[in-house]
Amino acid sequence: MTSMRFVPSPSCADQARRAGRFPRGALPLVFFLLASVLPGSAAAADAAPVPLDRFAKLALACVHQEYPNKIAHVLESDADAGPPRRLTPVFYGCYDWHSAVHGHWLLVRLLRLAPGEVDAVAIEAALDRSFQADLVAAEVDYLSREARQSFERPYGAAWLLQLTHELREWDDPRARRWLAALEPLERLFAERMRSWLERLAYPIRIGEHAQTAFAFALFIDWARTAGDTAFEAQVAGLARRFHGHDTACPLAYEPGGQDFLSPCLAEADLMRRVQSPVEYAAWLHEFLPGIPEDGNGHWLPLAEVTDRTDGKLAHLDGLHLSRAWALAGMAAGLPDADPRKAAIAAAARLQASAGLAAVTGEHYEGGHWLGSFATYLVTGRGTGSEFDSGAVASGAETQPEVARLLRGRMARWEPRVNAVIALVDDLEAQARALAAEPEPRGPLHGLPVLLKDNIETRDLPTTAGSLALAGNRTGRDAEITRRLRAAGLLIAGKTNLSEWANFRSSKSTSGWSGVGGLTRNPWDLSRSACGSSSGSGAAVAAGYVPFAVGTETNGSIVCPAAYSGIVGIKPTIGLVSRRGIVPIAHSQDTAGPMAYRVRAAALLLAAMEGPDPGDPASAAAADHFGRDYVSALSPDGLNGLRIGVVRSRDFGDGSDVAFDVAVEDLSAAGAALVDDLALPDWPDGFWEQSLDVLLYEFHHDLDAYLATLPGEYGGLSLQRLVEFNRAQADREMPWFGQELFESALEKGGLEEVGYVTARASVQAFTRAAIDGLLAEHGVDLLVLPTNALPFSIDLVHGDTFHGGTSSMAAIAGYPHITVPMGRVKGLPVGLSFIGTAFSEPLLIRAAYAYEQATGHGRTLEGEDPWSLDSR
Repeated sequence: MTSMRFVPSPSCADQARRAGRFPRGALPLVFFLLASVLPGSAAAADAAPVPLDRFAKLALACVHQEYPNKIAHVLESDADAGPPRRLTPVFYGCYDWHSAVHGHWLLVRLLRLAPGEVDAVAIEAALDRSFQADLVAAEVDYLSREARQSFERPYGAAWLLQLTHELREWDDPRARRWLAALEPLERLFAERMRSWLERLAYPIRIGEHAQTAFAFALFIDWARTAGDTAFEAQVAGLARRFHGHDTACPLAYEPGGQDFLSPCLAEADLMRRVQSPVEYAAWLHEFLPGIPEDGNGHWLPLAEVTDRTDGKLAHLDGLHLSRAWALAGMAAGLPDADPRKAAIAAAARLQASAGLAAVTGEHYEGGHWLGSFATYLVTGRGTGSEFDSGAVASGAETQPEVARLLRGRMARWEPRVNAVIALVDDLEAQARALAAEPEPRGPLHGLPVLLKDNIETRDLPTTAGSLALAGNRTGRDAEITRRLRAAGLLIAGKTNLSEWANFRSSKSTSGWSGVGGLTRNPWDLSRSACGSSSGSGAAVAAGYVPFAVGTETNGSIVCPAAYSGIVGIKPTIGLVSRRGIVPIAHSQDTAGPMAYRVRAAALLLAAMEGPDPGDPASAAAADHFGRDYVSALSPDGLNGLRIGVVRSRDFGDGSDVAFDVAVEDLSAAGAALVDDLALPDWPDGFWEQSLDVLLYEFHHDLDAYLATLPGEYGGLSLQRLVEFNRAQADREMPWFGQELFESALEKGGLEEVGYVTARASVQAFTRAAIDGLLAEHGVDLLVLPTNALPFSIDLVHGDTFHGGTSSMAAIAGYPHITVPMGRVKGLPVGLSFIGTAFSEPLLIRAAYAYEQATGHGRTLEGEDPWSLDSR
């Protein structure tokens, strides 16, 4: 018996490598009210209540809590070494002076705007306790000493003026009483800031208290309310002098390890206060030239908060909130038609979701101040928009559970994994609508699913990861998207992918795209997530969603699934429609489910499949639609099955040990094994022919697809994409080229003899190899390891695949399922189940029984983070 030499094939780019033509180069989360700060956003249209009472309780708990306390005063004598309540008898709580100030501001703002949503009696009592003329006089006396001229400059001073700004805007006798008590302190800080600004020669561009941009913004807001036109002109003049000619702010250098303000975004939020919308739009173009125009919010990555018990590291939770309000201000400052507004608003929502999730009060290090930042954001304080208190309805309605889980987990893992390109703007609205339906549409009703970003959805761009398609909003759903919606699934967003599904270069890096950047393996960030469905696999492994949709031409579902330690199903060609999916090659392309449970993947497959007159391959599957994949699933499903064990390749990395254990587990679970089988060697010229098929079909299929796109994108072609990449080489080709694109351009039509012969040859060989082995040994299906261990990321040299087994089934068009097989050296490995055409029910039965017998599957959020086992 001859042995098959399995080759690395986690993507169709590897078929190019094998051809030799292109050799490898060496809590709980709540939705937030942004209706007033992000006009026109879907978030604004369906804003859920925000937990204002929680924020108020955080402030009430700390404004008179004296200890712990961080005093930052210059002592002139022993007499100054007193308790905080004696030195500054108004603002002595909340850990430090400035936090006590903005804690009081929070209470004033919420009492003013939403008295019915907070404990108004307790708030009024707390403010009456603090804002007494004798206490203010004592505080002014202490802070007026010469040695304290720079006390809380400028951050605390800005918040003090923000507090009196709030009181000045409120036409209420209590506000007037409290303002009268605080006016001596207000005058002290206003005069000090005037004097300081006269001497300030340079801006202070850091991410903490000394930053001038944030303080200047609050100074201007106060001056306008106080009618102090001279102070407003002084601050605005400095803002223009310091920042009016700033360009190319290095946003990529942010954040610092303990920032709670963004130097770049705070400056942008300041400048919209002193420039007209037209002037501001031009300035922002030079200052932050990288803001996209495609509505994608992921141009500004979330910060990673590693330890919320560390007061400095916890600053980064506040950074998310301050970024969100700065972005909201930027959006408000631009003209209505500015194409960047959607991406700015989307980034604001992502930052706000991450920040609001941390406002729990669990740790005093954040609890003593984050409520103020959250209140500043959700009430639209910085934008000058009127707050709609009616939008904060009574009750304790929270964000829909599916959206809470998705956003919360993304906030935890996405800064490192980078699996998602975009979420839909109306995620919460869609979740509520599905939850409100009287009857479920199917077993997956209401659950979120992410789609690879080469699959069309009506509400997001479809980019294939390429900047050439960055704004490609088709306004239509792919056929599988339509079917998933009809089954009641929540289409939550798009995942990153290897650009053009890994068919641009044979030296590519899997998981990298010009639009989405680099997706990393959730289990080891230094290693590849494989491709091209990199983000789909990583998102499921991180627990964001219970399942995602990937696509495969050769290995692009099963390799990312195996590398991420989840389930992947590559179905028989024709079972799932390809209409509305950016193509590579119609003889091998298919979409398929990726999930952390076999049953969930099978249910998703059932929802995706079905006839489609718009996909010619659908006709061959006519007798196989509508099969029940799950009702007969059983832990005993291996009983009575004859399974061929294919041992044609040892990857040399220890994964063979895991495969040996898997074979033993199959036997123990009741399977009758026929061991030590091998598929035939690849015949001479096979890889050259298989690549020719892909090149011919890619040129034909892609041009045909591009012609269906609306607007300017309908004029694209493969030739124009090649030209675009050359023109944008610094952004599109910083790591690898486009040899496959250029080779595909050289191919003619599908009627050419070279193509017809090559396709018939490679399909005949691969189908005969699988079917022949099944028939020769009387086995129902074959098992073999899916891939070698995940390889290390190397952007310079590209992927270094060490082995995979996807090619035979991929080129044959036959089904292939991978299931977690355990860990080797801490890294996931997968077990593959392969059969003849349309043998999905049999493969799913065997894969499910193996999964139940071994229990290797898990995510970063645990074994069953979406409670699928109980559905």
